[in-house]
Amino acid sequence: MHGEPAYSSTLAPGDTTYLCFSGDQRIGDKCPISLVFLLGGNFQGSGLAASITLRRKPRDRKRPRRRRPQRGQLQGPVHLPDGATTLGISKRDDSHLQLGLWAVDTINPNSMSAGLEYIQNSRAEVVCIQETKVTGAALASAERIAKRAQWSLSIEPARVTEAGGMSAGTAVAVRAHIGHAAPPDFPWHCDLDSRVKVSWVGAVCKGGFFIVSLYLWHSEGLLHRNLNLLQHLAWVLKRLHGPWLVAADWNLLPSQLIASGWLLLVRGVIQHSGLPTCNANEYDYFVASRGFSHNVVAVLLVNDAGCHPHSPVRLWMRGSPRDLKIKVLIPPGKVPALLPAGCLPESEHLGWDGIVDVEAPENFGIQTLNDDFVKWIVRAESSVSDILSLSGAERIHTCSRSKGHKFSIQPAIGRPGSNSPRLTNFTQAWKCISIWFSDMLCALKPSASTALKNRAAQAKWHIRFHCWDHLGESSHACAIVAWIRNIPCVSFECRVSLVFLQWVARTIADRAMHYDCRKAELSYKSWLADGPGAGISKLHRMTRVQGGWVPSTVSVCPYMADHAAPTDADDTDADSAGDPLDLISESALEQPLVAPLSGLDEANHLAGTWGKEWGVGTSQPSICWPDFSEQPCLPDLSCQLVRKACATFPCGSGLGWDKFHPRSLVRLSDAALLALIRLFILAELLG
Repeated sequence: MHGEPAYSSTLAPGDTTYLCFSGDQRIGDKCPISLVFLLGGNFQGSGLAASITLRRKPRDRKRPRRRRPQRGQLQGPVHLPDGATTLGISKRDDSHLQLGLWAVDTINPNSMSAGLEYIQNSRAEVVCIQETKVTGAALASAERIAKRAQWSLSIEPARVTEAGGMSAGTAVAVRAHIGHAAPPDFPWHCDLDSRVKVSWVGAVCKGGFFIVSLYLWHSEGLLHRNLNLLQHLAWVLKRLHGPWLVAADWNLLPSQLIASGWLLLVRGVIQHSGLPTCNANEYDYFVASRGFSHNVVAVLLVNDAGCHPHSPVRLWMRGSPRDLKIKVLIPPGKVPALLPAGCLPESEHLGWDGIVDVEAPENFGIQTLNDDFVKWIVRAESSVSDILSLSGAERIHTCSRSKGHKFSIQPAIGRPGSNSPRLTNFTQAWKCISIWFSDMLCALKPSASTALKNRAAQAKWHIRFHCWDHLGESSHACAIVAWIRNIPCVSFECRVSLVFLQWVARTIADRAMHYDCRKAELSYKSWLADGPGAGISKLHRMTRVQGGWVPSTVSVCPYMADHAAPTDADDTDADSAGDPLDLISESALEQPLVAPLSGLDEANHLAGTWGKEWGVGTSQPSICWPDFSEQPCLPDLSCQLVRKACATFPCGSGLGWDKFHPRSLVRLSDAALLALIRLFILAELLG
């Protein structure tokens, strides 16, 4: 290696040359030759037995980037492929990519091998598979095959029957470049084994969404086993922290699932193609959470899967679902039943005499009553806020009842979720602290980028100055705040200290998460066993009956109100009309008794219900008082009597829109209660 130099070149000052050294020789046995050197000035290579290649300078003008379709940029109606709604589409159809949409498939291939063959040819991003019939070593083999095909596969093992065969089994397959995980420490029920698979997909929206692959018992309909399975699945969906989508072989027609009332129980919306998927029946379709259903564009049949008797179904949905907004009713700040004890300031006893001024009885009227009641509410809110030591935005939010209803425009999908079940605020706080310490650890590496260092700076700020007021004043909240405040600042620059602090926070977060899941499981079993017997807070929203679930409170169907019985003025047409039920169309009879409302409709309906309850815009009828001449006189109203009446309300009483607990009036001053008594007397005088 000591002969003539392999390369010799003289460069003019200021010239720039790109040289590529390739080979396995070493320079001084220290650095590999397979490097690219940027050389300037005079270069004399010596002792290098390697080939050297001159490279062209980079372009002064960069080539423009090719514009690709972005997910969620679809505006207006979707132009489906020709015949898609009647004949279906191919499994290799990728027209949703050109429209910037996401695709989810559900298929029952009756075997895992047929399911693996399908996902290798499918153009969807997520595929849910039912009836996989694999367990044991076959699970790992199927996952390896899917991995070689660029898919991430998660399988729920099948159940081994008494005859030694395989039954059920579900799976979720996601493209390898998309985040895919199973929820950690998730509450479960033994009846869900082999028939339900829950996975988290980190795509479509911020925080991702949950995909559930479900397989009901076939040839049973809404009998005991399927009802139990749906009941437990409703509990699982309730525990999910984020939007969800159920893709299943229901072995039920969509009309049967709607009639069961299960959609009202989980607050979901059915999404189906309207075409037969199993012989002449439509058994394969989707159910999306109410906020996530606004994102669905179309549901289409896949007509060339090659499996029998089921045909797959593909769901198209938009990206960026948080761009879809709805109007939500915002109540004022809640006034709790028990207020802090202590002496009231002198200012709380002043300013009440102007409410219902007894010195000017000529001004008594309905308008005076309304105006004085508003004044009393404003004054009472201010007093309660002083007792609770509220300030800033929290005080403004509490003192807002006199301004009437307030609406807010929020994303229809709700708040961003995560890949974990619903947790308490304390568990989420420990998880955040653990993540902040992890970010600070990553920034201590020598090769840390500027982005990591900026993220570590933000984490350090949160550790020192984050506001934990939302945790309250419990012992757990005080422990979190005290633990953070006792951390010295020098520990943030020591890697050993950060590793220890991160380990402590992560250990506490894991234990708290396990405790939350265990408590949720025990609470669910108590809910199933006790129900209304456990108190008013345990009342069931839906009641399970033989064929499904019915609302615990029955309301009037919209179409029944439209086709009410004829009045006396229409007696001439009553005979010709016949039974009023004959006026109801068949499509109306297929609808559930109580249809779920969208977020906007629910807010408007709630506002109308409160207005009707308080008699907004109505005239009060005259009251026919009985003769009290022979009855003993009623006791005089006093502050003591009002406090005694307010104390009879339980602390767990349900509150209406105003969120003002009657028991909290006990802490108001005597002047405030006397003003309230004058309002009561004026209301009685005005009828």
